[in-house]
This record gives sequence, structure tokens and C-alpha cells, in this order.
Amino acid sequence: MARRSRATENLKSHLPQNILTFILYTKSKLEAKLYFTVPMENISRKTVLLIDDEEYICKIVETCLEIFSDWQPVTVPCCEEGLAAVANIRPDAILLDMIMPNMDGFAFLKTLQANPEFADIPVVLLTARVDLTESQKIAQLGVKGAIAKPFNPVQIVSQIKHILDW
Repeated sequence: MARRSRATENLKSHLPQNILTFILYTKSKLEAKLYFTVPMENISRKTVLLIDDEEYICKIVETCLEIFSDWQPVTVPCCEEGLAAVANIRPDAILLDMIMPNMDGFAFLKTLQANPEFADIPVVLLTARVDLTESQKIAQLGVKGAIAKPFNPVQIVSQIKHILDW
């Protein structure tokens, strides 16, 4: 979770109300902090749920979404927590790893698609299984697209935008 310093709180209290301040604290061992502001009238906040058991993948994707988009990333480490998050936050899209312990991505998709309340949430696979990136397999699984691991962090937002037509 992000820590907020007194300086950050003072900065936020002195900004005009029509400005939304994003304060992105670096992940892991990085020391720098990134501060930038975006006018609220230009914001269309979409929530993207990432379900992946690899913590470093979650941190990389979360950071890229925060820096290169105006989306709100939410990460969970397993499909069981992913189903609970879908019910709680109703994300605009889901990035899904397919190979995970316990419930895998296939079981998650089956459960998600069986629930009419959530079946229309677009899913993009984020997977090391190259066979799942083929258009025939994407259509068969009922997902919008797939991004192969390893991926280029700088390009992941544009790839997601292209797949989802955002």
C-alpha cells in the first residue's frame, strides 16, 4: 500500500479542486518518487483487475498502468481472490494469467462466463502459453485477446488499448 507523507498531504491540500494528483510511489527497491497532475475533466478512470500469482509481474503491470494510463489497477495473486474482487469492484477489464496453482485461468474463465452479471467483462490473457495467443484459441476461450509473456512493459498499455478498443 502507498504511504503518504506530510509533504504529500500538504501538496494535495494546496492544489485546486479540479486537479487530480497521482502520487506514485516506486515499487520494491527504487528510491525515486513520481509526481504528476492531470485535469479531472480529461480523466476517464477505468478499473483493470490483474490476476497473477507472480508478484513481480503484478508490480510491473501495476506500475505501467499507473504511469502510462489513467486506469486504476487492482492486483490479486490468485483466481479465488479474483472472483471476489470481480464481485466487489466490477472492473472494466480483467488481465488474467492462465497458469496458477489451485484454480487456474481456465476455471476462472468458466466461472466468470457462467455468471450473467459478470460474463460481459472483457478479459485479456497475460500468459506464457504462446498457444493461447492464437486467434482461434482466443475465440474458443471467449476472451478479447492475449498478451504473451514476456511482454514489453512500455507497450503493455497500448496493447491493452488495442485489444479492448479503448
